[in-house]
Amino acid sequence: MQILKARRVILGAAVATVMLIGLTSGVASADPKSDDSITLTCPGQDPVDIVADSGNGQWTPGLDRASTSVYQPVGFADEYFVVRDGDGNVLEEGSDPGPSMKNGKRKGQTIVECTYLATFSGFDGELGMFIEGEFGGTVFVVQR
Repeated sequence: MQILKARRVILGAAVATVMLIGLTSGVASADPKSDDSITLTCPGQDPVDIVADSGNGQWTPGLDRASTSVYQPVGFADEYFVVRDGDGNVLEEGSDPGPSMKNGKRKGQTIVECTYLATFSGFDGELGMFIEGEFGGTVFVVQR
């Protein structure tokens, strides 16, 4: 299913696009404009919904919808996705267990290992059917 393999690449990019928001400073200075969000769960904290409007790929900071907290990703691991048809049958799934870390760490930064999860659904015109699914994994962040 060539279309679904292409969708895997798109979904991988969606993780970066949905999760990460382009900010020009270390402090959230504006309300998020996107309705898309990803749930981020970090140790010792309640889960937060973070948004992405635009940015610089997977390394762009994510903005907490309910506060001015910013989560700067510095690494990803254990990423996965699954796409199902309207009846719940799996159309495509995949994973990438290997870690991907951004080079460099500033002095004094504390890196926190968090998990993320997002769901999606809608009609796919190319496939001519309703699809739904989820993607998630581990993200290493610096919280500001």
